[in-house]
Formats: sequence, C-alpha cells, structure tokens
Amino acid sequence: MSQTATSSDTFLELQTKIADNTAVVGVIGLGYVCLPLAHALHRGGMSAIGFDVDERKIDAIASKQNYLRHLGDEMIEDLSDSDRFVATTEFDRLGECDA
Repeated sequence: MSQTATSSDTFLELQTKIADNTAVVGVIGLGYVCLPLAHALHRGGMSAIGFDVDERKIDAIASKQNYLRHLGDEMIEDLSDSDRFVATTEFDRLGECDA
C-alpha cells in the first residue's frame, strides 16, 4: 500500500472517530488555556487525556480543587467526576491519543 493510501486511511479513521466521539484527544498542559480546552472537548462528548508536568495540578483535579479560580469550580468538578477525562504527568500515555 502506498504512503498516500495509508495516510488517507488514517485521516478517514480519525475523522470518523471525531464524528462519533470515540477519539481520545491529548491536551498538553492544564493551565488557563488548555484546561478550558479539555473541558470544551469533554462537554462536546469527547474523551481526553490531560498532560502536565506539575503533579500539583493533577492532584488538584483528582481532589476537585480549583487551582484556576477565575475559571470557576464547575470545570474541575465536571472533569474530576468524568470517566472520559484523566489528568496525568505520564507523557508516555500520549500513544493512547488519537489526536
């Protein structure tokens, strides 16, 4: 199979996963820009893995503690309670992401 056909197949597979909300999206950084991005993906029905080097952010999300007060508590609560979101410092999990 040619590289073009393989790339086209991969693109179509990803497009299908996005359309039917089965894609897992990796979000790098869980600060004031990417945490709301992860939340928007979650609210749209997508699954996401949030990555950050700061273990305190991961622990805060797990314990429903809002470390970005200006964004409100709902975001942290929604993500913490969900089976479609996980926060981690383990960047080797990037391979689990489709996008």
